[in-house]
Amino acid sequence: MLLWVFPILSIISQFVPVVTATRTFRFLPRELRVLSWYFYFSIVSGAIQIALALTSTRNLWVSQGWVPVQFALVMYPLAIWQPVRGLRRAVLLSIPLYIVAWGGVLAWLGDMTAMSTYMRPVAGILLIGVSIVLLVRILFDERHPAVEQAQFWTATATLMYFGGTIVFYAMVPLLLTLPLQQMRIAWSSQSVLNVIANLFYAKAFLCVDRRSN
Repeated sequence: MLLWVFPILSIISQFVPVVTATRTFRFLPRELRVLSWYFYFSIVSGAIQIALALTSTRNLWVSQGWVPVQFALVMYPLAIWQPVRGLRRAVLLSIPLYIVAWGGVLAWLGDMTAMSTYMRPVAGILLIGVSIVLLVRILFDERHPAVEQAQFWTATATLMYFGGTIVFYAMVPLLLTLPLQQMRIAWSSQSVLNVIANLFYAKAFLCVDRRSN
């Protein structure tokens, strides 16, 4: 029964960056304001799914439709923080390209339930790649301590969350063959990563120097 605590904590932890972003919103630069909307919409998306589930209505379409929105809101600040102009433009361009590709795959498959198999991993890989590039730049920049930068906490949280998500969903076929207790352990491990990532995102909102805004 203790394993069920972690998924519950994962859900509760989503409100930590929401509260933090709300309290610091007027001090946030544009890229962090965009990131804050990711958490607001995430709460709304989760609430809609729960409401539909309680009425025995299919709700997977909400999760699938949320994927391109999630990608855009998280990728935007990571793109803005890229130090090289060409790379920054390329990452920004990936946002509309991904949305177009998502729509094309949906039109091709004609089934929202199959979207996770293709487009969710693609979003995760792109976000992980951009986060790694940003983290390398931050860690090699000795002029500013990494832990004092919102970029560091955002990139680290993104790497943890989407890296864990890709691994978890890639292992789903294997997990379905395991005993129930082992499946719960795997699900709990993913929830722990979610909690840590949400705390790191919240920390990013606290790194803003209020005196300079």
